[in-house]
Amino acid sequence: IPLEVQLSTQATGAALVHFWAFVTDTLLGTGGTETACTIRNLNRAAPVASGATAAHTADTEVDHVTGAEVNLFRAVTSFDIDAAVGFENNRRWAAVDSGVAPVIVDGGSLVANILATTSGTGWAQLIWAELTESAIV
Repeated sequence: IPLEVQLSTQATGAALVHFWAFVTDTLLGTGGTETACTIRNLNRAAPVASGATAAHTADTEVDHVTGAEVNLFRAVTSFDIDAAVGFENNRRWAAVDSGVAPVIVDGGSLVANILATTSGTGWAQLIWAELTESAIV
């Protein structure tokens, strides 16, 4: 259950095209080359390993566009933030603010994406709750 997503662009190399976060009922992140991330359990009273897989620095966007996304936030532009000194592009979505907490079941995905015309850098923080499927279905 996604609780919060923060996304910030840094150098984009050229124009920023997409800047978005979404949930989908398909398993993404399977194409191209990606770098695994270590997931931190914020429940320090019960340090159980996550059942999720996290990755960053995908070298292809092809597998991340399925037509089945539910957007949490999205910006589409052709703005080159490298040319704007002091400009920072930050977005935050939180279930507590929106009043909606999407439920991702089985092989679904929570994705934060920065796509620029040549290269894109930035950071993301994704916070979610993991429950057994029997607790929510």
